[in-house]
Amino acid sequence: MNAPAADALDYTPPPLSSVTRDAVGDWIFRWLLDRDYSENLSISIDTPFSEVGITSMDAVELAAELSLVSKVPLDSTIAWHYPTPGELAGYVADTAKAGTPVVQPSRPLAEPSVDKAGLGQMDEQAMMALLESLLGPKSPTAHS
Repeated sequence: MNAPAADALDYTPPPLSSVTRDAVGDWIFRWLLDRDYSENLSISIDTPFSEVGITSMDAVELAAELSLVSKVPLDSTIAWHYPTPGELAGYVADTAKAGTPVVQPSRPLAEPSVDKAGLGQMDEQAMMALLESLLGPKSPTAHS
């Protein structure tokens, strides 16, 4: 995560012009560029996120921010299910058009408790587990 945790809570992702494959793909590219993934100048719509060098924490942020701007519920592990910008953009656009998610990953329905004072003491793995539990789908239809 490139921004301090406190700044990340106040961050508003750039707006999405429309929920089409091209618009979502462009949004993903801007998102990657904003996080300095531009070192890899050969990034294309078919370049896997793993080759871009995206971290697991950034993938969780990508899912949360893309879900917010597209209004499409996305699991925090969506970048592993759709491992390229093109595949992810296509999924988001198709899901928005259909109105319901095509793939509905399983997530627990219980809301975890958060000890805000302890957040600064968490290691990366614990923080990722917390983020995944907080960002996952909340509706009963999220279970497959």
